[in-house]
Amino acid sequence: MAQKSPSIVKVICDYIFAEQNEINIKESTKEGKIKCLVRLLRYLRYKPFENISKQDILDYLTSLKKPEDLDPQHKSIGTYNSRQMILLKFFRWLYNPNESATRRLTPDCMIGIKRLPRMEKSAYKTSDLWTEDEHEVFLRYCPSIRDKLYHTMAYDTSARPNELLALHIRDIFFLNIWTTNETSALLVDFVEYKKTIILSIVLQYGQLKMRFYWLQ
Repeated sequence: MAQKSPSIVKVICDYIFAEQNEINIKESTKEGKIKCLVRLLRYLRYKPFENISKQDILDYLTSLKKPEDLDPQHKSIGTYNSRQMILLKFFRWLYNPNESATRRLTPDCMIGIKRLPRMEKSAYKTSDLWTEDEHEVFLRYCPSIRDKLYHTMAYDTSARPNELLALHIRDIFFLNIWTTNETSALLVDFVEYKKTIILSIVLQYGQLKMRFYWLQ
């Protein structure tokens, strides 16, 4: 693409640099935005961004939707909506590069292109989720303290994996301290069944002076 359309590549690079300067986006976010724009260009056979019309964008987004029999959970609607958000922000920047992000107007090519409602509140079924008993069994028998910690933080906070893995000790604020004679477990807003699990872990591995961290 760089050889065929260097001007298009420059536009994408300028946009990513602008996003980096404005909100300091993460590498994974940069990658997602670039992939979305490249997919749009491929669909439109590398048509220059300035020549892309509202109908072009609608045709591209519509191509992402799948029929009911192939997508009974309507996951393609989620793909449609996520790319609509990326394209909306990009084209606002493209036509208003010197304005602040909050003052950029929606260009004609994106006016009226809205996110689609989903019938389901979540793409996951109730049967896809672990029960409280299953969480307890995992925490009781998982051999890795680090995995127990990660699992509990993910369950308590609903944070994304990359958000949890980017945490440092200084990012965590402790509200309650629960101690035994051998070691301590620092907890924030823990549910009752976890207290029993933590107590058994502390008593079993207290000599290691472990600490368990919870987020609010």
